[in-house]
Amino acid sequence: MSPVNAPAKVLVSGVNGYLGVWVAQKLLEANFFVRGTVRSISKSGAHLQTLFAPYGDKFELVEVADITVVSYRI
Repeated sequence: MSPVNAPAKVLVSGVNGYLGVWVAQKLLEANFFVRGTVRSISKSGAHLQTLFAPYGDKFELVEVADITVVSYRI
């Protein structure tokens, strides 16, 4: 049994990599919502949007150019 049950939202860092794509695919197949991060949407965004299009709004892509830069305020 998973500690988090579907339809929870899961973050997959580096979703454009080999393992990231595989993990995202398995999570989507298990009815999870997936938010994937990439360094540049312009380089890999179109491919990923096409690849995961059958899952509709269950897949979301977010650009995080530099994970060491804090872009929010507490």
